[in-house]
Amino acid sequence: MTILSAPRFRLRHVRLGAIVSTLFLVLFGCQEALAYIGPGAGVSFLGSLWAILVGIVLALAAILFWPIRWLLRRARRRTPPGGGTPGD
Repeated sequence: MTILSAPRFRLRHVRLGAIVSTLFLVLFGCQEALAYIGPGAGVSFLGSLWAILVGIVLALAAILFWPIRWLLRRARRRTPPGGGTPGD
């Protein structure tokens, strides 16, 4: 082992030790969480999810419908074959 590689070797062991000790504390240091989640949390989650999905669908529909609207407007603006205005 050279002088330059010694600090890296120690640093890896320090990181590994910190990761292992943190993992040990998280897995075995926590007690049971005796908490009750009522039905209101689920309803609010589903409401939020529904709003996000509807927003995405409406955005996609607006993007996909844009060329169709453009074609319809362009077709309405065309003049009749006689060259006059549409009211003549």
